[in-house]
Amino acid sequence: SIFVLQRRHLMEPIHIACVLNYIKQMKLRDPQVFVCSQETILNSLGLFQLQELSILLLTYAAVGVHDASFFCSLGDRLVTIAQEEALKQDPGTALRSPSASSSQNISLRTRGGRFVSREEQAALREEETAFVSWVHAVGAFAKVGMPHQEVFEAAVPPLVRGLENLNMQVSGKFLCKTVVAYARFGFRHERLLDAAVNRIPAVFLPDDSLLALSEAFFFLKKEVPVLTNICKLRLETSYKPP
Repeated sequence: SIFVLQRRHLMEPIHIACVLNYIKQMKLRDPQVFVCSQETILNSLGLFQLQELSILLLTYAAVGVHDASFFCSLGDRLVTIAQEEALKQDPGTALRSPSASSSQNISLRTRGGRFVSREEQAALREEETAFVSWVHAVGAFAKVGMPHQEVFEAAVPPLVRGLENLNMQVSGKFLCKTVVAYARFGFRHERLLDAAVNRIPAVFLPDDSLLALSEAFFFLKKEVPVLTNICKLRLETSYKPP
């Protein structure tokens, strides 16, 4: 594995990310494999895109190999990708200002008797992939305790678009992971929190996620009556508000 991973010309970025993730999943967590792979990744970092970077961050955070400079380099590359994507979507759109109409542009359902095009379906799949990738990215930085503020700011627009797009399936796990990641460092973005709150009634949250989400909102000083009511109903007398 080390021999192959050290030879960038033998593998594409997605292959490198997936191989390392498979090694992690098989619990073959020899730190040397991950340490030796860092140089290969950094030498061709400009070729890595959002999905591969999120897989790498998730993998390295899970195996406990998270050199600060390596994570910062991956984070900086994420920020660059986000800036490039923002310019492609709308040259006048800042990272902090997600498109208010994005949730109306894509739908797999019939609306007013109109069926969506293949292009719209492809756009939704792309948006879903971006949403999941950014959730994993901020979750990884939170897991290793590294407050790369630019990454968390860059993640806001795609996360908001995903949460506000009711045609997109968002799991309770990803909803919880997102809010908890921002709460980890006290990063508060009102529109992101509002979008997360509006999603709560439509997702399933296991008991531990309910508690984690409740604590995260409390830490961010965000009152969420609907979450409090769900906690009281589900957890009954065992629930004590933070």
